Parts: sequence; structure tokens; C-alpha cells
Amino acid sequence: MKVLVIEDGATDIVEVYSGLLRSYDLHVSFVEPITEANQDVVFNGAVEYLSLKGFDKDKIYRGFSGCREIISSVDVFFVDSLEGKVNDVVEMNEIPKSKVYVVTSDENIRMEYERSGYKTLIKKLSYILVTMRRLERK
Repeated sequence: MKVLVIEDGATDIVEVYSGLLRSYDLHVSFVEPITEANQDVVFNGAVEYLSLKGFDKDKIYRGFSGCREIISSVDVFFVDSLEGKVNDVVEMNEIPKSKVYVVTSDENIRMEYERSGYKTLIKKLSYILVTMRRLERK
């Protein structure tokens, strides 16, 4: 299964998604926090950190440049709450909402996105793994 993680924190990517590296075709869209002044340094540092942790550099994208062509072939999207910008990201990149899981530890944010029709998960590897197993059985 092809997975695209859309996240703005390199540490979260490692902690929450590194358990998927062996079993899935894992791609990462790293969306730099808007407040970062030097986004080149942030992105390049994130790529180096992620590659040291076992992520494939060729499957790490800066925002959506370079990964737009794979969107149609992705089976599941795990999307960080992105400071409330999930709807914008999904609509602008024509991501099928039915394949999106908003992943956050904040219960209020999860409830908000559920009311908007999104599936949500608690931001922990165990919840991601259970979801992946369930999707594989479908």
C-alpha cells in the first residue's frame, strides 16, 4: 500500500510513522511551519534527519512539489492538523477526502474535523498500525 504522510514536524514523522517503513511504500510531504524564517534550512535539515532515521530521500517532498503526480496512486493519506489548514491542503491538491485521516493528539481538533466529515486518529504509531491492518483487509 502506498502511504503519503503530510506533516510539518520531522520529529513527529519519525515517532509516529517510522514503524511503517518496512511494510509500506511510505512517502512524506514535509510542510514547513509558516513561521519559519529560513525554510530552505528547515526543509534540508528535515530531509537529513529523516534519511538518518531510515526514510528514503527520494520519497520526501517539500510541500507538494514533486509529489502531485503520485497523489492519484496513494491508498491512504495521514495528515497532521497543519494549524487548521487540512481543508485547504485537501482541496488545493485534489486529495480524495475518503482516503484522508487527520492525525492529531488534540481531542478538540479531532472532533472538529470529524464534524467536517474527516476520519481522525490519535497521533500514535499504534493507532496508525491498526488502521493500516484494517485497510489491508478491505
